[in-house]
Amino acid sequence: MKIAVVDDSKFTRMVIKQILNDLSYTDFCWEAENGKVALEKNTRDPVDLIISDLEMPVLDGLQLLKTVIGGEAETKCLLISAFHKSSQPKIIDALKAGAIGFIEKNSLGKGFDINSLKKEIDKYINFLAQDNILKKEIRSISLEKSLNKSVINNRADIISIIGSAGSLGPIEKILEFTSKLEVPIVIGIHIPLGVENMLINRFRTVIDEETKSFTFEGPIQVGKVVLLRGGYNAKFIRNRENIDVEYEDLRTDSNFTPNLDNFLLSAHLIDLVSDVIVLSGLCNDGRRGVREHFRSGGSVYVQSPETSVARTMPLAIINDGCHSVVSDPESIGKLLQEKYLTAL
Repeated sequence: MKIAVVDDSKFTRMVIKQILNDLSYTDFCWEAENGKVALEKNTRDPVDLIISDLEMPVLDGLQLLKTVIGGEAETKCLLISAFHKSSQPKIIDALKAGAIGFIEKNSLGKGFDINSLKKEIDKYINFLAQDNILKKEIRSISLEKSLNKSVINNRADIISIIGSAGSLGPIEKILEFTSKLEVPIVIGIHIPLGVENMLINRFRTVIDEETKSFTFEGPIQVGKVVLLRGGYNAKFIRNRENIDVEYEDLRTDSNFTPNLDNFLLSAHLIDLVSDVIVLSGLCNDGRRGVREHFRSGGSVYVQSPETSVARTMPLAIINDGCHSVVSDPESIGKLLQEKYLTAL
């Protein structure tokens, strides 16, 4: 895999280059001190992945990402930066624009923990390599052929939306059609710790705040739409006659939190049946949980791989045969709207 490093810190570039040189399956190609230089180099020598700082002079990581994603080269971007409140809007915009992930420098501990950084970069590169392999397996799957009407007509207790890289845009599109439905919607996507409030505020424009079916104590919630916190494991629990969401300790050993399998399986264990929407994602998290809800009568709507920034998660569900619909986010939203309005 051909990789480039972009950072205005010469020291950071040196560290990441050393990490990449230690990984035998990577091919370090070039480095740049800002996004402008990176774009020029990527035009001459396109790479598979750019590991870029978020905050840089001349042209920052977000501007670099948007230009690269909109270009002809199939180059992915992994962002790495110190995390503070002023950078939250850029992080969310970057994830929405198609970054495969975000590594927080602050999470590496005091100083510069090279081993932790190496572990996180290695995980992303492995999943991206898997995603590139799966890309060759993509086949166009028509909505008519993938629609199981006997399953689609069953109304579930909740709607779960899961995903990771590149799923923010599709979520907003789906919420345009589903936010008025009288069924709780729980969003579990891989996001950094600390961006939840800003992210739910982004969703407010497409959420009907008057509808509310469940009363939760812990999560970030607007109306009946719940957003699980990044950085923690979350699970459904029964609190007397009520349903609630409980958080476990912060997980520092995983890039991908909340853990989507834990969340989906916890709902299954307390006899909740969920319709699951599987969006763009760079790992197999959620695969076991989706299987259990599918077997219990829940419908599984999968974002078509052709429209996904990262295809690993959608293709894993399709390959398992645990899908009711494979389509684009807008069509999935319309199907859910029709299903739940008809059920009322």
